Order: sequence, then C-alpha cells, then structure tokens
Amino acid sequence: MMKESGQKFYYLYPHFDERFKSTNPRIDSESDDIAIHMWYTRGWDQYFDVHGLPNLERYKRIEKYLKSEK
Repeated sequence: MMKESGQKFYYLYPHFDERFKSTNPRIDSESDDIAIHMWYTRGWDQYFDVHGLPNLERYKRIEKYLKSEK
C-alpha cells in the first residue's frame, strides 16, 4: 500500500557481529548497533553450529557481555 501510494520507506542495515554470530540492525553501515538479534532462542541450550560457533556458546557470550555492561 505504501509503495502503491508513492511513499518512501527504508530498511535497517543488517550488520553481522562476529562475537555473537548475530545480525544486529543499524540505521546505516557506519552507525552503532540498535539491538543484538541472536536467532535460535528456542535452542539457546543446544550445541548446533551457527557460523562456526555452538549455539550454546553464543548465548553464554551474550550473557557475559550483558552482565558486564551493568
């Protein structure tokens, strides 16, 4: 509907974060991350591979990171 009415709309820039193997949205390629999108939350405690890192390790890293930010 927006496209049909000629309105402009924009998308967030998807930045891949090597630390957590996550896709972090940004306003543009040079801006700071808005959020950390981890993917696979239902399997946070499982060991399947996500870009070369076990999913459980990804969630341990993000937990450590978030606790250190307080």
